[in-house]
Order: sequence, then C-alpha cells, then structure tokens
Amino acid sequence: MAGAVVQPAVFSYLRAPRESLQATGLDGNGYLIRADTAAFTPLTPGALFELILPDSGRVVVRVLEREEHSGGASSLRGTVVGSTESQVHLAMAGDAISGIVAMSGREWQIRSTARGSSIQNEEAAGHESAHSHGRSAYEWARRQHAVLAPDAPPGPSARPGQAPPGPRAAQALSTTAATAVAREAPKAASASAIATLDLFVVGDLSYQGLMGSEANELADVAAMISYANGVFASSNAWVRLRLAGYRRLNVDHSSTDLLTVLRQVRDGSGGYAALWPTQRELGSDITVSLSRYNDAKGSFCGYGDIGTFS
Repeated sequence: MAGAVVQPAVFSYLRAPRESLQATGLDGNGYLIRADTAAFTPLTPGALFELILPDSGRVVVRVLEREEHSGGASSLRGTVVGSTESQVHLAMAGDAISGIVAMSGREWQIRSTARGSSIQNEEAAGHESAHSHGRSAYEWARRQHAVLAPDAPPGPSARPGQAPPGPRAAQALSTTAATAVAREAPKAASASAIATLDLFVVGDLSYQGLMGSEANELADVAAMISYANGVFASSNAWVRLRLAGYRRLNVDHSSTDLLTVLRQVRDGSGGYAALWPTQRELGSDITVSLSRYNDAKGSFCGYGDIGTFS
C-alpha cells in the first residue's frame, strides 16, 4: 500500500471511545459519531479510506462498489485491507449514516436513528435474538397457506380507472420523489447480464419514530440494499436489488400481526391502499414493509431485522 493515498474517515467521534465496548452499552456520548459527507462523496471503486474502530483502532478500507439510490442516498461496499474475511457496507443520505463493518470475528453496526448517530458492537447493543423459526411456527405457517392463497390466480394488473404497471414516470411521493425505472424485456440472467429486482420500500409510523428522520430512513434502506447486493456478489448470484422508491406510510403497523400486513401489501388494501397506484406505476418487483418488531408479529418467514443486531 506504499504510495497509496488514504482518504480521511467518513465519520468522527463526538468523544474518544474507550478501549473496549464489551458489555458497556452506549456510555454517555462515548460512541456517538458525526458523519462526514465531504469525505464520503468522492469515494469511488478502488479508493482507500480510513476508519477508527473501537477495540481495533485504525483500519484502511478499499471501496469495491458504489451505488446511488432513489431518494438521494449513496452506499459503498468494501473490504478492510489486510483482512482476509471482512466486509464494509456504509450508506449516507445527507448527514445520516448507516452500515456495518465486520472483520476478524468482530462486527460493528453504524446507524443514525432518533437517538443520534452511533457505532456499537453486539454486546453494546444488548442484542436479543428474535424468536426462532421453530417447528410449531412452521406448522402454523403451513395452516395459513389457504388464507394467503399463494397459488391463487394473480390479482388484477390494474384497478378500474388506473394504469397497469409499467415504466411510466412516477408522481411525487410524499417528501421523497421516487424515480421510475426502465423495465427491461425478460431475459436469462448471466455473469454478463445481471438481473435487477426493483424494490418499493415503505416505512410505517413506528419505523419513522425509531429512525427519527427521512434521511435516516433512506440511509438505513440503502445500507440494507448494499448488504443484500454484497451477499449476491459474494455468492456469484446473477441478481441485484435496486431501490425504485421509498414512501413513508401514515399508518402504525407495530402491533399488527404479520399475516395482516402481508395480506394488505398483496391486495393493496388497508394502510397500503393509497400506495397502490405508486407501486404499480413504478413497476416494482418486490414491496418491502418496514415496521417496529414486537411479539404481535409472531414467528413467520417473510420478515427480517434491519441492521445486524439492534
């Protein structure tokens, strides 16, 4: 790495971190951080930049990929130089930052929420695993098969007076304008022709309350997509995710069971009725609903934690 230019860190600490985060939690402002947009913006594939990590000190990251997302967020995927097993995913939207750094069996989560921007490891986050997908939950899910009717004929391509899905330009979405993406003719995916799945992501009031601002939400979503695309790339899977649009939902689904949420997303009913035209105009392949988790959600395939452990 002799002669290589290492760019400055993309975030700084509001107060110097202690030597160890083990079981300390967030100690005052000890691990609160401030994102540096000026340091993040010029980073492109091949660039090097530094990070200062609790427990590990200074590391150098090499950028492998940069993605620009609908709504103005950007994300980076990279590796720690000198570490054979590492991954770095960082996303920014304005001064909001989100992502993870994993190396040498250690993992740090970086996230901007209503409580501020912070870096923490699993012990500091007070991680509690979600309920396992045990046999009883699996059998319950099978009994719901008829309710969800996954093998039933698909719903109508358009409701009366509304256009079918396609590449038409999307109208403004709340405070975030979604950009309609061009739909390509079906073709076989390959290493030279990666298939792209367009996501329409919505966040309910409980998610908005946890995150604290739309910029925080956009950075969170961008980090999620970057992480997923990193998994696909590492697995040599010929598919990538792309954010077609993000919309804030004026409904609180934190105490709504997952089956109801899935049905409303599928049918464009309930809290999702007003979003149906946008979803169709964007021509999205997948709709993702973000909500605060509690026991009302139950244990069911189809949901996952955002962030690695908090």
